[in-house]
Amino acid sequence: MALLTDADVAEYWRHLRAWQIKLGLQDWRIVYSPIPAKKAMAEMDKWDWLQRQVTARVGRDWKSSPINSATLEQTAVLELLHVLLYELVQEAKNPHATEDDLGSKEHRVINALEQLLVPGGE
Repeated sequence: MALLTDADVAEYWRHLRAWQIKLGLQDWRIVYSPIPAKKAMAEMDKWDWLQRQVTARVGRDWKSSPINSATLEQTAVLELLHVLLYELVQEAKNPHATEDDLGSKEHRVINALEQLLVPGGE
């Protein structure tokens, strides 16, 4: 059983904040919850699309998963990808969404990935 220390949790949050910027998600308010995720290494919940706010939790018990800088960073990125894709998924569920609505949400994802894959562009 692998348990996160307070230092691990702090490192997870540093990775989360750094990748929030890299993915262009500064318009989302990501609220830290001291209540640990129970059935996952980390999770995003309590979504508020209009306020662009989500609550983030990190679990303390990572079962047999190794705890190191790479896994902490990978987990932070995974959770932020949920945020990046959230609007596209919600729009796709909307039966009244137009092609333009979906296209604009899709382009937000594409633009974020473009900046990561081809750095230095405008």
